[in-house]
Amino acid sequence: MKRIRRIVRSFRPSKPVLVIEVNKADYYMAVSNYFLLAILFVDKSCRKMPTPAVKALVLHELIHLEDPTLSERGVDLRVIQLGFKEHLISFHRWHNKKFKKYKRKDGLTLDEILHE
Repeated sequence: MKRIRRIVRSFRPSKPVLVIEVNKADYYMAVSNYFLLAILFVDKSCRKMPTPAVKALVLHELIHLEDPTLSERGVDLRVIQLGFKEHLISFHRWHNKKFKKYKRKDGLTLDEILHE
């Protein structure tokens, strides 16, 4: 969890972010926005994830925090625009080795990211 807290701080979010580890969630990370702080829920499976992939996920969730109107695909595009394309690729490659590949409804697919 120290690694994730350090990554969150490195992105300098607009409000304090409390990081809470959860077990066997149906997501890797999710953010909830409260009045003066945000809570980032992190599944324990992220412990084994490569650091670049974790950075992509943290940034993805922080973008949701800053602009909750963006779709999953829109958030992924913003991650790429901010210069974290390789990090997002790292996440997809890690994910695709373990689970079904992302579909368009889940966000950008690996093929779309590679050609972005």
